[in-house]
Amino acid sequence: MGLLQILGIIALALWILITLGIVAVLVRALPALRRFDGVVGRVNTLLEATEGRLTPILDHLEDVTDDIQFVTASVRTDVQSVGRLMERATDTAEDILDMAEERAAEINGLLEVVQEEAEETFLSTASVLRALRGSGRKRSSRRSGRRSA
Repeated sequence: MGLLQILGIIALALWILITLGIVAVLVRALPALRRFDGVVGRVNTLLEATEGRLTPILDHLEDVTDDIQFVTASVRTDVQSVGRLMERATDTAEDILDMAEERAAEINGLLEVVQEEAEETFLSTASVLRALRGSGRKRSSRRSGRRSA
């Protein structure tokens, strides 16, 4: 007998042993599988009962979700309205500030002109008074010179 024939016999013997092992495992597993089938049936029954109880709760949750979506949409619309209102108020306030700055600049310019005119008038008046006093002194000195002569 050659080496190949010995290896063939060993392989055939291993094949038979593995097949017998698989059959033995299946024979032992059949009762467990039948019990598992019973467990699956009980789980199915439990799930069907739970589904019957959960259906109203799920329907109520769906209604609550719809209400929340409605409230969210309403709040979103209100927030957008308030945002637009704030933008308009900000724009109006900026316009008012710009106008106030322009008016302040105009009043400042007017006050500068008034101050210049007042200074000029004051200086002119002071010059006229000084000239009048000077001419009044000359006359009084001429008069007093005539009296003493």
